[in-house]
Amino acid sequence: MALSAKQKKEIMDLLILSLDDKACRAELESLRNFLEESDEARDYYIQAVSVVENIRKMEWKPEKPQELPKCDDTLSHEVWQALAEQEKIAPTVEIPSETPDPHLIENVVYPPAEKKSLSKLSIATLAFSVAALLFFAILVRLPVNRQLEVATLKDSINARWGASETIPQKGDRLMTGSRHSLLGDGFVSLQFDSNAAVTIEGPAEFEIISDDRIKLHYGQLYSIVPQEAIGFSVATPNSMIIDLGTQFGVGVDFRGNTALHVNKGKTMLISGENQSKKSQEVPAGLARKVSTGSMEVSEIPCESTSFVRQIDSTTNMIWRGESEIDLTDMFCGGNGLGTSTTDKSINPVTGELVDFIHEDRKGSGEYILIPERRYVDGVFVPDGNQGSVVVSSEDHVFTECPPTNNIYYFDIHKGLEVDRLSFEGVQPDMRPSDNSPQSIMLHANLGITFDLRAIRNDYPLLNIDGFKTWTGISENADRQGNADVWVLVDGEIRYSKKQINEKGRPYQVQVELKPSDRFLTLIATDGGDKDLPVVEQRATDSDWCLFVEPKLITSVDD
Repeated sequence: MALSAKQKKEIMDLLILSLDDKACRAELESLRNFLEESDEARDYYIQAVSVVENIRKMEWKPEKPQELPKCDDTLSHEVWQALAEQEKIAPTVEIPSETPDPHLIENVVYPPAEKKSLSKLSIATLAFSVAALLFFAILVRLPVNRQLEVATLKDSINARWGASETIPQKGDRLMTGSRHSLLGDGFVSLQFDSNAAVTIEGPAEFEIISDDRIKLHYGQLYSIVPQEAIGFSVATPNSMIIDLGTQFGVGVDFRGNTALHVNKGKTMLISGENQSKKSQEVPAGLARKVSTGSMEVSEIPCESTSFVRQIDSTTNMIWRGESEIDLTDMFCGGNGLGTSTTDKSINPVTGELVDFIHEDRKGSGEYILIPERRYVDGVFVPDGNQGSVVVSSEDHVFTECPPTNNIYYFDIHKGLEVDRLSFEGVQPDMRPSDNSPQSIMLHANLGITFDLRAIRNDYPLLNIDGFKTWTGISENADRQGNADVWVLVDGEIRYSKKQINEKGRPYQVQVELKPSDRFLTLIATDGGDKDLPVVEQRATDSDWCLFVEPKLITSVDD
């Protein structure tokens, strides 16, 4: 059904309000409803946007005000004052008035009205005039294109800007109307005043149009748009993506082809030029490619981890939407996404980062904090002979800790290549994804606690839903061991496996985690064997307990 004049006016009013950043949430929702419910409304909207884009492309160069000629210095203040005084005493000038002639005019004859026909040229001129009026009606309601601060550089990692660029720093305000920004390499995150967040990966060329629009000439960006910023849009050389409450990635290659990947919510994709423009909704889980030249829109697989969604320069975190966080990487000083660069061990008595050592040593009975590891809260040697064992910096205790010989042989360390479990009897789809999976070695008696709050603080978009790992005694242990393995949350047992004595046998561990859970603790204790002061006859002998691929399971809110 064709749009009425009233509907067209309403759409135009809502469009102008949104462009002026004066539309309230209800008005934005009304515009969204128009576009969702009517093809005619979308077509009209596209035409209106096209007009607006053409206006915005025009260069507005206001003329410099002409300077008034300076007064002649000879006309001093005293001269002007004298002229004013003279005006006060000057005689009044009388203007003579004329008396009108009273002669009556009669017998006025009017010629008959001449019929005029409109030529085709006149009709065309009229149509052009109406179009021009529409153009200027929109023009006068649009703000003059001037530089405005509309976004903030929130963060950057290894950003290398173009040679001619003024290098922006974290916290700098960004403006519209400036020339294109060239990001040769690295990553930047922008926070728009509309509250939309955009992360850009170099190499890229982009242009900030307004507080609710950015243009990507080439490169990759990811946009996270909250409810209050609905309508945020990304322009590319051959398309426009309008947000309808989403998270989406946009990539533009050097040929100008555009790829849209929607991970949450939905978007409106407008492709083509002028009268050939077409629009379609692209919901979560789908992706589209707009080809340069033909403007053909084709389906492509939706990629969930191809775009950088969030960065944090304090932890060097570059998150692409991975659903698992690796605790082995965090143990080694990384951010859980594979950024660690050291394999240093942690001494459970001093808390120092040390090289690999293997010899029997006694525990201190204390919980040791590890400030050098952002996500490791602390370490300890578990021994229940003296009662409950402290397992966190907030004094959570392991009341069920069994008595041990209070001996440890290895420091806590990343599993070596020879430290492995055998997964031959495990279904292929359940095995670790890596042929040489990462692991943490806890040779009894050892314990380590991770700080879930610190992890949540650095990954605010993620919910930590659970913990998973494989545990057991390494198949390369010197002799048959006998150990107990424990997983605690805030001091409470969530998983335990006692009397593990078969080398290489894997045991699957899955623990549910709640938002209120603060500390995750992994422990290995000796199995209570007879303890003699000989290495081969210690209760801890060959208790090479592994936690293979220890990972946090995460999700993102819909």
